[in-house]
Amino acid sequence: MATKKTANATPSSDDALADELASRFALGLKDSYAATQVKAGWSFSAEMDLLWAAGWPKTVLVHDAPQSDPEGAEALFLGALWDFRTSFSRAAMWGYHRVLRGALGTDGGDLAGAMKAAFSNGTPLSDDEVRAFVVHRAHPAHAATADGRLLPWALASISSAELVVDAALSAAEQWSDAVLNGWGVASCTLLHELGLILDWLTPAQRARALDRLRALRDRAESIWPYAPHELDSVRELGWHFATLDLIVGGDRAAIDRGAQQDGKALPFGLDFVATHSLVADAVTGFATGKRAGIHPRALWLGGEPVLRWYCDHWKKFTGDDEHARFVRVLGEVRSALVTECMLAMSAESKAKKLARQWFDKRSDFARQTLPALTDGPHGARAKKLLDELG
Repeated sequence: MATKKTANATPSSDDALADELASRFALGLKDSYAATQVKAGWSFSAEMDLLWAAGWPKTVLVHDAPQSDPEGAEALFLGALWDFRTSFSRAAMWGYHRVLRGALGTDGGDLAGAMKAAFSNGTPLSDDEVRAFVVHRAHPAHAATADGRLLPWALASISSAELVVDAALSAAEQWSDAVLNGWGVASCTLLHELGLILDWLTPAQRARALDRLRALRDRAESIWPYAPHELDSVRELGWHFATLDLIVGGDRAAIDRGAQQDGKALPFGLDFVATHSLVADAVTGFATGKRAGIHPRALWLGGEPVLRWYCDHWKKFTGDDEHARFVRVLGEVRSALVTECMLAMSAESKAKKLARQWFDKRSDFARQTLPALTDGPHGARAKKLLDELG
């Protein structure tokens, strides 16, 4: 099926709508654990500061405009979300989840007809529908698909994080020892992403969910037949115990599954590391153009050392659209380092136009920070931009 973007997916350039939706999303997080972790001034608004703490860009922004095109909903799970502040119709997500749930376990059938029927429904997903969908997708028997990665975020955005977390944990708690001790990419991916939306819960709800995850981890550990490093790190994450251990084990678990380089621990799996210097060590020690690109969560966790490293080394990342990803991620960080990076990227990167647009979007900040760059390697361009910005 097509993966093109459609008019139903709001372009990331629609900043006014994105800002409004970000504000709505942040309001829903005001009592969350994420709200206790905010780095004030990290981004350009208090709302975006909170979204970063909650796992941006996986904070799915939802609008209430009508949605009639199934392709627009399909794009949610097939790439458009990674344009970052892209927003989606609430009705689109209701319809997409209904049709996917209906297609599970079948040979496909009349998928186009099923999608049309689902999108004509127009009623919110019930709690029972959400719970049934999560329980089904949490089972290790299901193949890894994009929805396994995005499902917790999307469903929590249109229902509640508490409901999604409880549904997934209730399902996992019913697994037999054989299943719990087994290997499943889709179920481990869902558990990993579930661990991240714990921060959308209140502190008390999050503590209870972590207790349940620890109990699952302890049960899995009692039947886990391998020692750390007996399996390579990437494949090990396909096992439920290793994924659960990363979620609840923090620094210790990440170091157990990481490596050593020049006397430094390079943790594996950065999303749950608490010591920010470990994140910086891992990013600067492991990141190359042949590995995964910019890691927004690691950037936020590691802070200025990671930001500086990404700004200094963006040329190392040569994957498709990687420079555009750099502009979109770094462009939401309020730092003079970003101004310098955008100046260089607007002249030399594969995303020159997008980097140049950043100066228009953040013109006030650019006017403050460009003068310090007028004597640097792109000094003439800095002076020209200052003239253009007025």
